[in-house]
Amino acid sequence: MPDTLPPMSQVHHENKFPDCLYMHLEGILVESEQINLPITIEFNEQWESVEGGRVKFGLKGGTLNLNLKNGYIPQNLCNLTGLKMLQERQATETLQFPSICEVTTNGSESNPAWLFEVKTASSVLKGTLPKENLGTVTINNQPCCAEATFEVGLKHVHITRIEGLWSEQSSINKQRIAQVRVRKNLYSLLQPYMSRVELRYG
Repeated sequence: MPDTLPPMSQVHHENKFPDCLYMHLEGILVESEQINLPITIEFNEQWESVEGGRVKFGLKGGTLNLNLKNGYIPQNLCNLTGLKMLQERQATETLQFPSICEVTTNGSESNPAWLFEVKTASSVLKGTLPKENLGTVTINNQPCCAEATFEVGLKHVHITRIEGLWSEQSSINKQRIAQVRVRKNLYSLLQPYMSRVELRYG
């Protein structure tokens, strides 16, 4: 029975910007040589201080990369694909449409990847993707390790509010130039990844 088998142990867990992106990965041994990888991802906006002011930002998408050592996910057992509706984190007074993201998979059996992209009128991803199984890992040898990182490109970073970075007298052109610079600086803070989880079995 799955409940009697030991889970994978977590050896590393890091969320650099937890208000914007929080990722939690589990490894559940379901057979002697098979492990399920349920993942929970929470998306939202976050304030960050930059250049004497602050900005609120969120994500339009990103890539979840999985690096497997002594294990692989057969293509027919690779899950989490298609349109996914994110669950609201908490009830709010303002009525908002739920975020919908499209997830596509690529990569190899030992290094699969999931590409996230917002697919609704909302400017950024907001809500929770709860306990979606990435796939079923077949163990080749022990120790079996799984490292998951969530990475973003510049196109995925979206600023939703700006405070204290320029005066009201600044021209529209100067504001646009400053916003491009601030976005690039913010993007550099999100490298090389926003979240990383490492699991080990055996």
